[in-house]
Amino acid sequence: MSPAAGAGTINLAGDRHLMRKLRQIPVALRLPVMQRVLSDAAVPIQRTARTLAAKRRGVLARSIERRVLPGSPAVVAIRPNYRQAPHAHFVEYGTAQRTSSRDGVTMAHGAMPAQPFMRPAARQAPQSFKIASSRIRRIVLQAARTG
Repeated sequence: MSPAAGAGTINLAGDRHLMRKLRQIPVALRLPVMQRVLSDAAVPIQRTARTLAAKRRGVLARSIERRVLPGSPAVVAIRPNYRQAPHAHFVEYGTAQRTSSRDGVTMAHGAMPAQPFMRPAARQAPQSFKIASSRIRRIVLQAARTG
């Protein structure tokens, strides 16, 4: 249920001036700013996923969380909490028709059509992260000028 490869990637390489300024800012200051900006950029994606999620009781929509992954400098995950909504992948991808047999009697169980909510939300990731990249650039350049 992850977005297409590279959909949420911000590449700051290539701007030598910016990279030089970024290296001048202490990591202790740089990292929290990047995490906050990326987390903020993920809000519209999370909101879209919650809006599109099937809402019989609303458990699935409420389970969609956004958080900076521990141990990673600036990776934000947007995903259903499978403890709260263990059925999330069945809703996203649907199920095939299945049968079960008991005591010589075969019963057909209907298929559940896919109701995608994460994949459509992930399609807006490039725009959200493009905005985040611009914010990071502005913050870094401003910090470099004042510091």
